[in-house]
Amino acid sequence: MAYLSLYRRLRPQRFDAVVGQDSTIATLTNQIESGRLAHAYLFTGSHGTGKTSTAKILARAVNCEQRDGVNPCNNCPTCRSILNDANIDVIEMDAASNNGVDDIRELREIVKFPPSSCNYKVMIIDEVHMLSKGAFNALLKTLEEPPQYIIFVLATTEPHKVPTTISSRCQHFAFKRFEDDVMLANLRDNCQSLNINAADEALELIVKLAAGAMRDAQSLLEQSIAYGGSELTYQVVSDALGCTADQSIQHLADCIIARDQLAIVNTLAEHYRTGKDSAVLIDALIDLFRNGMLTALSGDVDSAAPNQRQWLKTVVDKLTAYRWQTILNKLLALAQSIKYQSHDHLALELGLLELCNMQQTDDNTALAARLAELEATVQTLLQKNTLPKTSFLDKPERVPADNIVTDLAEQLPQNDITFSIEDNSQQRITEAQFDVTAEPVTTSNLTGSPDLATIKAQWPSLMSEIKNILPTTFALMKKVEPIDYDGTKLVLKIDDTVKVLRLTILQDNHIANIKQAFHKIFNSAVAINVVEDAIEDRESALRAYFKGVAADADIIIK
Repeated sequence: MAYLSLYRRLRPQRFDAVVGQDSTIATLTNQIESGRLAHAYLFTGSHGTGKTSTAKILARAVNCEQRDGVNPCNNCPTCRSILNDANIDVIEMDAASNNGVDDIRELREIVKFPPSSCNYKVMIIDEVHMLSKGAFNALLKTLEEPPQYIIFVLATTEPHKVPTTISSRCQHFAFKRFEDDVMLANLRDNCQSLNINAADEALELIVKLAAGAMRDAQSLLEQSIAYGGSELTYQVVSDALGCTADQSIQHLADCIIARDQLAIVNTLAEHYRTGKDSAVLIDALIDLFRNGMLTALSGDVDSAAPNQRQWLKTVVDKLTAYRWQTILNKLLALAQSIKYQSHDHLALELGLLELCNMQQTDDNTALAARLAELEATVQTLLQKNTLPKTSFLDKPERVPADNIVTDLAEQLPQNDITFSIEDNSQQRITEAQFDVTAEPVTTSNLTGSPDLATIKAQWPSLMSEIKNILPTTFALMKKVEPIDYDGTKLVLKIDDTVKVLRLTILQDNHIANIKQAFHKIFNSAVAINVVEDAIEDRESALRAYFKGVAADADIIIK
């Protein structure tokens, strides 16, 4: 007899041998037991989850001559003929290669005749989503009103491609991917029946690579047995299936975390020299960083694969959970992009190097380090007298205009802007004029409604009170002066060299602070109106700005 692949030999032959699809099997067996069979079934799910195997078991169970409860006996002539694909009443058609209208018309002709030796004619159409639009239309009438002796079983991995006119006439059963523990237990049973001594780490690697498909897991097991014989270790399975060693992948991940670009290039070159595929490398990195993200979120290292636990213990605290997620997201995008690259190795190399160049703004620890570095730089500048040593809340120091303009000239391109400085000492303002930091004047003797002269005289006291209420309002009021007061409304003139200043000071909280200070100083309610001081040209605006600092400076911009 010709050799059969392992997954075909290990294919379940009874309902009670199907694992991982409990709800589907329970429904089908209840229908068989009660005799309430549907005329059409739609089995959906990813590859290797048991759709076709369950369909063949159903075909034997409904036609078995000596059924064992709800399970086929697999020994009667009918069961044996179906198992050997020799029964003309059970037809299996691959819609991927027979997807035309003529194929369905031929199937309709077969449906017209009753079964020759069985109770039911069972039509199994695999990959039914591959049928053409015309073929679906040809199948629709037969599927809608089939003869009583016909059972259709449609199987597909892409149910969204099946027209609703077809799926609505079928009972839909969704086959789930197998859980890892279910697959691991099944592989242990398979190894025991084959007299294979397999380590748990080796079987866990097969389960991870199979990704929930039992048929894939059995095929990988067969390939590993062909390479390693009756003794399967983790290393044997890894070598047989062309997997990248965990230590090598973990070293590459360490290089990414450490942002060591040269080490990344050298490690990738070694993988490339040994013939490792770029897609395999990126998939291994994605799996490793996903486990790192889950460990960072849960703090449970034991939930990761045994061969990754020690590595995760050493690196999980080096990155925040958000940083793990960011790296994983970049790796997923890189995995998608290299599929369409002719030089996939170079694309992987550049992608990982770019990952190292990512800004660290998403990392709180790195952000704190950068902030500390910035503060240290500021302190250095203060020690060199490069920056003023006072805050805006303190009394401002008088800085000579010559120094200010000289500093600006050094920072700006010499070929674009030039400065000329004239000595206008006769126009220097006095230290006492609008000195908002002067000692506040007592208001205990103020009586009656104030006039504009009184308000100007008490302006330092008003500014001091505003400073006590909110320093932000105080800072905005430095460029404001009273120009009119009619007993109920105070008009303030604002310097418009800073265009956003008027909009800012008109905010409700700042106006309320001014009113509160006015009421406390003058014991009178007031309405506030703010107007701009029109400054005609840029030279005058700059002169007004420096006037408040130290002295008038003439600036010529070419």
